[in-house]
Amino acid sequence: GMKHERCTPDEPDYNGGHPYDSDMPDSAYSNNGKYTEVWKAPEGCTCSGYKNKHGYGGHCSAWEDKIAPGQIPWCYTFPNCTLSTVRRGSFGQPHVDCTVTY
Repeated sequence: GMKHERCTPDEPDYNGGHPYDSDMPDSAYSNNGKYTEVWKAPEGCTCSGYKNKHGYGGHCSAWEDKIAPGQIPWCYTFPNCTLSTVRRGSFGQPHVDCTVTY
């Protein structure tokens, strides 16, 4: 090649998505390709899908963040969850705080 020739790789076309989306289904990316946080139930205690009369608790979310800013996302879990952090709320169902992943 020439003395000052510049080599540049071809840019792959990801069709607006991130190249690793299919390899990392539990991770989320914003439109600009940066990591965004994803909240999940703690290991061993999945969200049960139960929703209280307000529609809260079916999956990890800060359900009452508007009245309690900074609330940690939580969800209802199954009665056989044995984590020490499981609690029972006013609807009698066990619930756990969720953890963040990236």
